[in-house]
Amino acid sequence: MERSYIAAIDFGTSRTGFAWCVRGETSGTASIKVRKDWPGLPGEYVKTYSELCHDPENDKWYYGGEAHNIRLKGKDLYGNEVRGNFFQEYKMNLYDTALPESEERQYETMDLVVQTLKYMKEQVWENMRANLGLDALFDRKTFEREVQWVLTVPEGATDDNKYFMRQAAETAGLIQKGVKEFDRLMFTLEPEAAVITCILDNIAQKFIEDDQVCVVFDAGGGTVDVTARRYRPKSEGSAPKLSSIKGIYGACEPAGSKYTNTYFFEYLATLFGGNVCSSLLKEYEEDYHKVMWDWLQGKERTIQYRSGEDFEIDVDVSELWYIFRDLSPEEYQKVTEEIEADPDKTICRGNFAYKFSGRKNKCLSISRKIFTDICRPAFENAYSPLKKVLRQLKREGEVCNSLFFVGGFSCNPCLREYIKEQIAADFPNLNGLRYVEMEGNKMCSAVLLGAVSYGENPEIIADRIVKLTYGTDCADEVFSPLVLKGDKISFEKEIQSVFNPIKSNQTRVDFTFFSTDRTDVTKTTDPSLKRLKAVSIDCPDITGGCSREILVTLKFGGTETIATILDKTSGNQKKVSFHMPFSWNK
Repeated sequence: MERSYIAAIDFGTSRTGFAWCVRGETSGTASIKVRKDWPGLPGEYVKTYSELCHDPENDKWYYGGEAHNIRLKGKDLYGNEVRGNFFQEYKMNLYDTALPESEERQYETMDLVVQTLKYMKEQVWENMRANLGLDALFDRKTFEREVQWVLTVPEGATDDNKYFMRQAAETAGLIQKGVKEFDRLMFTLEPEAAVITCILDNIAQKFIEDDQVCVVFDAGGGTVDVTARRYRPKSEGSAPKLSSIKGIYGACEPAGSKYTNTYFFEYLATLFGGNVCSSLLKEYEEDYHKVMWDWLQGKERTIQYRSGEDFEIDVDVSELWYIFRDLSPEEYQKVTEEIEADPDKTICRGNFAYKFSGRKNKCLSISRKIFTDICRPAFENAYSPLKKVLRQLKREGEVCNSLFFVGGFSCNPCLREYIKEQIAADFPNLNGLRYVEMEGNKMCSAVLLGAVSYGENPEIIADRIVKLTYGTDCADEVFSPLVLKGDKISFEKEIQSVFNPIKSNQTRVDFTFFSTDRTDVTKTTDPSLKRLKAVSIDCPDITGGCSREILVTLKFGGTETIATILDKTSGNQKKVSFHMPFSWNK
C-alpha cells in the first residue's frame, strides 16, 4: 500500500535530521523538504546535535541544540537553569543494555533512541503542518497513517540492530505494532541512501555513465561506510537503477569525525602535559567543554576552504594556562618565555608543532598542516574501509570510475585531500578516477535525501546480495536452505519452498528459521547455525495425509524479509518477519 507522504530520519552519531516529500511530487532530490533552522544552532544546518538531556526532577527531556546549550551553559534556550543528565554519541552504544549515567536512575539505550525518535517525529509533523498549510483542527491520527517512514541504518547493522530500531520506532509512535502497519516502516542502509542521492543529483549524473562502477565514501560522525554499485541506465519511462557487484563487500568501520576530538586532546597533552589535561577533564568540566567547543567550531570553519587551500583556525586554550601554571610551573615559565621572546615562533613538542596567535588570549593558531597532523590517525582510519573496497574491486577485475564524497566528515577538505593522496599512492591504476564533491549542505544531507527517494521508489535498488545463508528445519534434523550466502536477490523477489507433514494425521507443523555464514550446512545441529525464530502453523484438515503441501515463501523487499507459511489444504497462514542483513557487495 502506497502512502501519501514519505518521511526519513537519519539518526547519526553526532547529528540527526529528517527530510520528507509528497509522493509523486519528487523530481530528483530538488523537491524534498529538509529542515535547516534547528533550535539552538546558529545559521543553517541540515541536522541538529545528537544530544539528549534529561531533567529527572521534572522528568523532562531536551534534545539537539537545546540539550547542547544546557550542557555548555546550564540553561535552556529561554535562559532557565536546568540540571540534568547528558548523553552524547549514544548511537555508538546502540543495542547494549544499560547506561548508568546517574545514581538516581538507570538509563537504557532504548530510552535514548525512543526519545530521539519521538522528538524527530514531532519535528516532522510540525514541519509538514507548516509547509502543507494544515490547521490545528486537522485530524493528525488520520494524517499520520498516510506517512511512510524510512529509517537509515549503517552498512554494518546486524539483524538484531534492525529489530532494535523497529522496536524503538513502535515505542516512539512512528508506527503501531502488528502486521497491518509493518510495511509503514522501511529501512535503508546509509551508504545505499547516499549513492541514490549521488545518482539522482543533476551534478553527480555528469560524472558517471551507463554500466560504470561508482564508489561512495560516506564519512559521518561515528562511522565511515563505503560501498560500490554499478549504474544501470534508465529504460523508457523508468528511473535509473543501481545493481550489486558480485564478489565485492561493503565496508563499515568506527572511524568518523568524533575521533578527531580524542586526537586533539592528545595534541594538547603533548604541550601542556598529561596531568594538566587530565585535571581539566576531571576537575574543570565546564572549562573542558569550552576548549573542546572552540575546537569543534574551528573544525567547522575548515569546511569553507577548498582542497589544497591554506587556512589557520584559532582555538582558545586560555583555561588550560591557569592549570598549566599551577601544576607545571617550570614548564609553564619556559613556554611563556619562548612566546614572549618571539610571538610568531613555532614551538615543537614531540611530533607536533604549536603556534600561538597572541600573548594575551593564549589561542593556538592551527594551520592546515598542523590540523592534518592532529587528525592524521582519524584520516588513516577513515581511509581503511575505502582501501578494502578498492582492493576488492581490483581483485575482481572491476574499475572504479567515480568516487563520491558524502557525510559531514567528508566536508573537511583535509580529509578529502588525504584520501586522494592515498589512492594515488596505493592504486596508480585509478589515475582516471573522478572525484565528486557536492556542495556542503548536499554532502551532509545525501543520506537523508536518498532515504526519502528510496521510500518513494524502492525499485531503484535493483538487487542486493545476501550476506548469510537462511533456511529452516526438516525431518531428522535436516537443514533446508531457502537462500544461500552470496545469492543476488532482486527487488520484491519471492522464494518459495514446499514442505510436507511427517505424519498423515499431523494437525500442526513447526518451523524454525536459522542463519549461517556458510553455504554447505546440511544438519540443524551444525554449530555455525544461529536460531532466528520458531513458528507453528495449524493444519486442521488432514485430507491428503503426508501429501499435503505447506508452502514457505520469503519475500524480499528491503533490508527486512517477511516469511509467509501457508497450509494449502486448509488455507491457514502465518506471517513472520526477520531481518536479513544484505551487502551491497558480497
